[in-house]
Amino acid sequence: MSSADLTWIVGAQGFLGKNLVRCFSQKTSVQSFSRREVDLENASTAEKFFREKLRTKVPKTLFYAAAYGVNPAQKDAELCNKVNVETPLKLAGIAQDYGVKNFVYFGSCFEYGSVSTAISERTPLNPQGPYAESKSRALQGLESLAKKSDLRLILTRLFGQWGWGEPDFRLVPQLIAASRTQTPIPTTGGEQIRDYLYSEDTAEILSRLIESNLPSGRIVNVASGQRVLLKDFIQNVLHELNASHLLRLGAVEYRVGERMSLWADVTELQKWIAIPELTSVSEGLKRMMHG
Repeated sequence: MSSADLTWIVGAQGFLGKNLVRCFSQKTSVQSFSRREVDLENASTAEKFFREKLRTKVPKTLFYAAAYGVNPAQKDAELCNKVNVETPLKLAGIAQDYGVKNFVYFGSCFEYGSVSTAISERTPLNPQGPYAESKSRALQGLESLAKKSDLRLILTRLFGQWGWGEPDFRLVPQLIAASRTQTPIPTTGGEQIRDYLYSEDTAEILSRLIESNLPSGRIVNVASGQRVLLKDFIQNVLHELNASHLLRLGAVEYRVGERMSLWADVTELQKWIAIPELTSVSEGLKRMMHG
């Protein structure tokens, strides 16, 4: 049974997944799947699980928002391949078999490596490490599928994400925690160039891409397109938290291999959608801290 008003979100308990559930619950019926329900580390087990679900009802759109390796503590290359490559490729094939209309997958800006200028979709890839490499392999496989499938594959590379639902190990939650305990915050010199997009804005952009004429298999950067120094972003956050006095800028050395520039050219994105008005640091922090 096909449903024109049903969205599936796989990886719904993750940072991005939570924001997708929040956004799309206001637009369609949503069925969410967490990694507690289905073993995404085993493509065969996941295939069996989702085939059984699809025999009952077929969604219009299926998001694969699960990932392994975003957390720096997750370093197992084999699990990166299983969760980020094998299972989503298997699931895309199943979605094609059952007549799902849209399959959405998220690559990463880390696939580009460190580039001194704004990064477009034409920038040569230079993935470093298991996470970036696995994302690149997955997108290559899904691009190939798009050439021979009726399934519409919406393929993206996400740049810096922050916002509601972020796990504690990430930057902004750490800044919030330090402000509450009045703990000093040692950082690098903060000269890294970044591109930050509030998580709910990301979800809205994805909603617009689904409704757009973006061709199947065309990879698009999802980002703000706004260049910001990391130290300026941190200082803006701490200013809103009345915690600027806690910053110890330059107290930490840059990591070996630090990506000094990750900033998107969003020209391709703007061909297909109007980017929504972006959430400010002030408003975003209010939503993070008060739900």
